Amino acid sequence: MHQNENEKITEYYEKYKYRQIAFNKSVIKEVGLVVERVAFKCKMKTFPCILYSASMQSASILANLVFGDFDLIEKSNKKITLKLSFFSKIEKRVISFFVDSKVIGSSIYKGSSKNLNLISIEYINKCPHDLIFSIGRYLDKESDMEKRIYQRVVVTHQYEQGNNIQPSKSYLYTDGKRRNCILSEISIFSAKVIIFGKAEEYINKRAILIIKTIGIKELGELIGVIKRCETIDPNKGLLYLIIIFDQEKIPPSY
Repeated sequence: MHQNENEKITEYYEKYKYRQIAFNKSVIKEVGLVVERVAFKCKMKTFPCILYSASMQSASILANLVFGDFDLIEKSNKKITLKLSFFSKIEKRVISFFVDSKVIGSSIYKGSSKNLNLISIEYINKCPHDLIFSIGRYLDKESDMEKRIYQRVVVTHQYEQGNNIQPSKSYLYTDGKRRNCILSEISIFSAKVIIFGKAEEYINKRAILIIKTIGIKELGELIGVIKRCETIDPNKGLLYLIIIFDQEKIPPSY
């Protein structure tokens, strides 16, 4: 890599190392992930898998595993090697690389057969530059777009008083559960909240945000999608969430 590319890698890593992105169809197309070449290896066995989400520190993958496969992972001290491939629009070729990782948890993927597992992994070493570049470039582009379209106002004490809102009494509904949160930033089309939990519990989920006010109980249901999760303090489980509202469903009271 040239010097300016190395500087960009460093910038991306410092800026986005905790940011988790869900690999839906639009993200896969944007970053150039070659889905049929995603797999992981444990000892001498290779398992096809699906990249569900990833950051520069960890990832979640979907794989069909039976009881004997878990024994194999246990015998390897939960160490696996994740293989990823991306089509580089700059180099016009597929770039493949391997990420030494450790399995930190797994669960049956909801609504699926008993063998389809969602597996959480952490990278053993700093992830390859190609992965940092792919994730960083995508997040940079997303961030720029968000700034242009969804410029938010920081909810300061003055803003709180001037608009009669109670940011610390906000709450969020996801997967049918009510979760307390703190409103941090707000715009017509989006909001940023502080909440407890893990990124995989929220990323790309449908959500309803309720903002409490003084005088009336609330501003109505703000329905949307959680598009970004950012770790504030990994030890305490604190996250920033960005909720993008469905514009046609924004209530008049808001």
